[in-house]
Amino acid sequence: MSDDLKRVIARTSRIVFLLLLTGLFFAHSNQASAQEMSGQEKDEILKRLSQLEKEIESLKKENADLKAMVTAKENSPDVKQPPQASGGETTVVKKEPAEAKNGRLEIGGQIRFRPEVRNNADLNSSISDLDDFTGQRIRLHIKAALSDNVYGFIQFQDSRFWGTEASTASNEGNTDLHQAYIEVNGFLADPLSLKLGRQEMIYGNERLVGAFGWDTVGRSFDALKLVYGEKGWSADLFAAKVNDRRTARRGDGDQDFYGAYLKFLKDKPAYELETYSLYIRDGFDTPGELFGRGLDSTSIFTFGARHAASFPGGFYYDGELALQSGSKGPDDHRALALALKAGRAFDSDMSPRLGFEYDFATGDKDPLDGKSGEFVNLFPTNHIQYGYMDYLGWRNMYDLRATFSFKPTSNLVFDTDYHRFYLHRAKGRWTNAGGAVFGFDPSGRSGTYLGQEVDFTLRFPYKEKIKFLGGYSFFLPGSFARATRGRDVSHFSYLQTLIDF
Repeated sequence: MSDDLKRVIARTSRIVFLLLLTGLFFAHSNQASAQEMSGQEKDEILKRLSQLEKEIESLKKENADLKAMVTAKENSPDVKQPPQASGGETTVVKKEPAEAKNGRLEIGGQIRFRPEVRNNADLNSSISDLDDFTGQRIRLHIKAALSDNVYGFIQFQDSRFWGTEASTASNEGNTDLHQAYIEVNGFLADPLSLKLGRQEMIYGNERLVGAFGWDTVGRSFDALKLVYGEKGWSADLFAAKVNDRRTARRGDGDQDFYGAYLKFLKDKPAYELETYSLYIRDGFDTPGELFGRGLDSTSIFTFGARHAASFPGGFYYDGELALQSGSKGPDDHRALALALKAGRAFDSDMSPRLGFEYDFATGDKDPLDGKSGEFVNLFPTNHIQYGYMDYLGWRNMYDLRATFSFKPTSNLVFDTDYHRFYLHRAKGRWTNAGGAVFGFDPSGRSGTYLGQEVDFTLRFPYKEKIKFLGGYSFFLPGSFARATRGRDVSHFSYLQTLIDF
C-alpha cells in the first residue's frame, strides 16, 4: 500500500472519529439542556463544537487533495508495476488507452463454398452443355491501428474451382492480394480522410461501381480516394488504375478510372440523394464501326444521380438516371440509362414485401453509322439487378421486374423475382452481365423480345456467423433469343455456404 493511500485512510479515520465526537457533544448538550445547564457550561460546549467543526472542514479538504493526487498517479501514462513472482525487478510499463489497446489489431476472414449447376446456357438442348462446378473463396484480413487515426488493412484471397487444378497436390496460382491500403482519418483536416492502395469501391446500388461480391474473385481497384464527410453529407474523389498493359502495341494500353461522388443522407424519413461524375479512359486503341477510320482510344464521361427514400407504412422507392458522352474508339459516344423501382414492406408476422422495377439502357441504333449508342455500365455488381442467371447487363435493354418476398419463419427469407426482357435496339447486341455477346442480328429482323426469367431464392442465416443461400432460376427464350441462340429453356441452381470469422 502506498504512503499516499495510507495518509488518505488515516485522514478519513480522523474525520469519522470527530464526527462521532460531535454527535456525543450534541447528545450531551440535549441532556444538559433537560437538566437546566448553567450558562458557563453552555458556552464551553459551544466553543468546543466550533473548534471541532473547523478541524473537520480542514481534514475534509486535505482528504480530497490526497485522493486527487492518488487518482492522478494511478492514471499516469507511466505506472510502476509490482515485481513478478519470479523475483524480477520492477519495470516501467507504458499504459495504453483501453480503446486503442483493444482495437490495435483485428484479424478475421471468410470462407465461402458454392456448388452451381447450369444447363442449356446456349438455349439448345440438342447439344449437351450441362456444367456443374463448385467455387471456393477464402479471404483472410488483418487490420492494424498504426496510430489513433492511421490504419493499415491487408486482405489475402484464395479463389479456386474444385477439380480444375492438375491435382490437389499441385501448387497453382490461386492466391492473390485482394485489398491492401492505408487509411488516414483527419488527413489535413478533421472531416477529411485518405485511403491509398488496393481497395473495394461500392457506390449506390452498385449498378455502375461495385465490389462484384457474387463472383468467386470479386473486384478491387488500385486507387487513391479522398473522402470529406460532414453530418448528413459526404463527398468522394478517387483516381484508380484498372489495367496497366505495359506490353501493348496499340496505344499506351492503360485503363484509368476517375470519379467524384456526392452523397446526402437523412434518417427520418430515410432519404438518400447521390450525384456523380465518372470518367473512364482506355488507352487500348480499338476500331470503330466504319472501315478506314483507323484506331483510337476510348474516353467516356458518365454523369448521373440517384434518389431513394423510405416512408412510414413501408413504402419505398429508388430511382437512378445516368448520361454518357465521349468517344468509343474513333466513334462518338452518346448513351442513357434509367432504373426505377418502388414497393411496400408490410407490417405483419411474415414480413411480406412487394415491389416493381423498370430498367432501361440505350443500345446502338445502327452498327454501321459510326456512332456509338450502347450504354457502358462500367464496373457493376450485376448479379442482383437483372436476373440471377446473369443473361443481361445494363446495356441495350428493357427489364420489367416484379418481386415478392416473405419470411416463413423468423430466420428464413423466401424471394421470388420475375423478369421480362427486351432489347432497346433490334440491330444492337444482346450482351450478358460480363459484356459477352449472347446474340446479334444487324438486320433487326429478329425483333426485340429476349424472354422471361424467374428466380426463386431462399436465405437461411443458420447462426450469426454462418449463412446459407440457395436458389433456382429458369429462362424462357423470346423471339430474339430463339432466332439468335436457341429455343429451349435454360436452368440454373446453386447452394452457397458462407462462414465469417
